[in-house]
Amino acid sequence: MSEPIYSPDGSMVWNGTSWVAVETKLEDNSLAAFARSLPTAGDNNQNLTQSQPYVLVNVENTNADKIENLARVMIDKLNRGDMATAKECWNRAKMIDLHYTYEIFEKKYAYQIADGYFQVALSELNSFRGLYDNPMTISVQFRIEVEAAPTLVKLALENSTAFVPGQNSFDYNYLYSVMWLYCRRFDLVWNREQCQKNFESYFGAAYKLANSSAEYNQLRDLRDMWKDQMREIKSETKSIVFYGIIVALGWVFFMALVLN
Repeated sequence: MSEPIYSPDGSMVWNGTSWVAVETKLEDNSLAAFARSLPTAGDNNQNLTQSQPYVLVNVENTNADKIENLARVMIDKLNRGDMATAKECWNRAKMIDLHYTYEIFEKKYAYQIADGYFQVALSELNSFRGLYDNPMTISVQFRIEVEAAPTLVKLALENSTAFVPGQNSFDYNYLYSVMWLYCRRFDLVWNREQCQKNFESYFGAAYKLANSSAEYNQLRDLRDMWKDQMREIKSETKSIVFYGIIVALGWVFFMALVLN
């Protein structure tokens, strides 16, 4: 028996003389039934939507989280005295999103970052103090160390101004006044008069910005250090003059002996 012939849409069958409707009992085994069982394009789209839901990712929030984490890492690096890596964090944040970097680094965490730079400057000043307490040391290496001592102090203080303007910061002006007082001690390296002018300028600014007893005490101690330095320099000057006179008299006596 030959196979039945169905119309293209599967709804009719050829009985040899004419097209007749497909009987219900044939549907289950017919190509038409199979065709009708296949999913339509609409069904495919619906199933795709259900099986693979679209998840909206907020890229801006993700960037903000990354930048905030970099700000915290920067603070941690500064607390460890690592200015180079700290600045890398800032630069990386700016590459992600400049606007969020400004909002997070230069507003939300500005004072914490500036304080980190102040701690670096204070650490370098403590090293400078070791040189300051031995002003009569005479060697090429000592002079090199004295000349280099303010470099990292200045770098840390100037970097802090990107986050908190120097004219608004007690610590910025106080630490600079300490640095110039130390420099003033070494007149063979720096001009003493210019160091004095710089010291007075930053000390005066710090005094105007001081608003706590602790800050006023810091300034008082620094003023006392300046007075001690003045006395020491005066005493050293007298010693040098006296030594010079002795040396001169010695040469006069020596020449007198030679001539006689």
